[in-house]
Amino acid sequence: MSDQGARDAALLTDRHLLLQAPAGSGKTTVLAQRFLAALAQVEEPEQVLAITFTRKAAAEMRERVLAALEGRMAGDTPDLQRWAQLREDVLRQVQRRGWAIEELPARLRIQTIDSLCHEIARAMPLLGRMHQSLEVVDDARPAFLEAAGQTLRMADEEPELQADADRLLRRLDNDWDRARQLLADLLPGRNRWLQVLAIESPEALGARVAASLRRIVGESLCAMQTAIPVALCEEAAALLRASARNRAAAGMDDGGAVWLQPGTALADDPVQLLAWQAMASLALKDDGE
Repeated sequence: MSDQGARDAALLTDRHLLLQAPAGSGKTTVLAQRFLAALAQVEEPEQVLAITFTRKAAAEMRERVLAALEGRMAGDTPDLQRWAQLREDVLRQVQRRGWAIEELPARLRIQTIDSLCHEIARAMPLLGRMHQSLEVVDDARPAFLEAAGQTLRMADEEPELQADADRLLRRLDNDWDRARQLLADLLPGRNRWLQVLAIESPEALGARVAASLRRIVGESLCAMQTAIPVALCEEAAALLRASARNRAAAGMDDGGAVWLQPGTALADDPVQLLAWQAMASLALKDDGE
């Protein structure tokens, strides 16, 4: 379809339309014209809704629509005739339906997604279990922290959730603030994991997490094996064997006796993982130096 054909098709409001075009190609113009075309066919102006991601985009589209309705389209606009025809169609609908023309700008629903959600929530406070004094915030992190804290407190009060909450806190050395922060960090991306948690069984989720951990460990070990020269790995193996003998002579465990085998595939190999862990224990201090 040609560019002009696509612009013409956008004015046919009896069909759905997906508009894809690069920046600066006139998408706002096409959408504003489609808005006017729909406005000329509805019983009430509020029946036409345009939502955008940003306030700037909403303001730009509103200005385009108002300029057309007020006959202010001029200058180098290439399709003044189209704007004029759409304006006439809307004004005829204003007369047919008895709309107050001076009230029309206030009745145009061109808004952001946030403002639409806010409007819906305020219209149904009891159903949404919310208060009338709602407001849209740019930084939701304090709200996420509050929600995470309430979750931990509720889990501690629910017998069926206490074991899970206790397990989480034990793994974090009973650091309640750290647990709250980790839960809060999950909330901005909840659209990616919420459905998975609702569908998958705990066993299946555990298997997926375990598989991810094995993959991460395998990739990390392979990267280390590539980065460390073979001679250095062989020297480490000799040191591990000597350490193992000394530990055994002292009556300690022989975990350091694992043979470090340079040049072998490390992924999904628990013996090799133990070897790397033994080398880390031998070479690194508690602070990782």
